[in-house]
Amino acid sequence: MGATVTEGCHVAHMYAGHAASSGDAYDFDGTQVEVKVATATSFLVPINGTVVTDENVYAFDASKDFIVAMYIDSAANDSMGVKTALTGATYYYKVTADEVATTNVTGYSNASTTSMTRLLMKIEVWG
Repeated sequence: MGATVTEGCHVAHMYAGHAASSGDAYDFDGTQVEVKVATATSFLVPINGTVVTDENVYAFDASKDFIVAMYIDSAANDSMGVKTALTGATYYYKVTADEVATTNVTGYSNASTTSMTRLLMKIEVWG
């Protein structure tokens, strides 16, 4: 995982949870949880490096869509975008909006994945 040629990618906040059953495709259903790295709410993904997040207790339901929302808080990273290697994923973005904990958001755009940086590689579920 890497962000740009000259710097890593700083993730200021990250939340994950089920998608709402109605509304926008990027709306949470209200059960989202904060995702941390080494108990920190913000973290740096180094160039060509990896970061493993802390485990979360979450009532995961495989029949529902799942959302991972990240706020990347630097101007250099705003134009970078994010891409995931996960099959079946759809990508949305909104520049300079720290709304990742918000259940019902508006104004996001669907993103093309052809020139974006790979950031999310895998979601593991135990249980």
